[in-house]
Amino acid sequence: MNFHQMMQPRQRSQFQAVGEFLYIEACPDSVAITTERGEYRLKQGAQILDPQLTGRVTVENMGEAGTVTIICGFGRYIPPTDGQEVSVTKMPTVTLSPNQQVNIGQLPHKWH
Repeated sequence: MNFHQMMQPRQRSQFQAVGEFLYIEACPDSVAITTERGEYRLKQGAQILDPQLTGRVTVENMGEAGTVTIICGFGRYIPPTDGQEVSVTKMPTVTLSPNQQVNIGQLPHKWH
């Protein structure tokens, strides 16, 4: 289960973690994390890796009021890198069969 909550300074909340990693996706400054196996003080982007992480987790917001988002799961979490661009250097050849028609009115207008 992931955690996403607006928290006041020094506010505590608990949730049930399931997995092997706990990743701090967002927090105002830092958060104090207490698991059944230890205590941590983490900033945004930090991660706990523990094959026996599953269990109750206590989160305390150590910064100003703001949203705290924590992602839990199995394996190791690799967050997306903001600002990366995809450069297409080569496109495959497109061949239409004889008498095949393409209706450009049904093509998507925006790429997501």
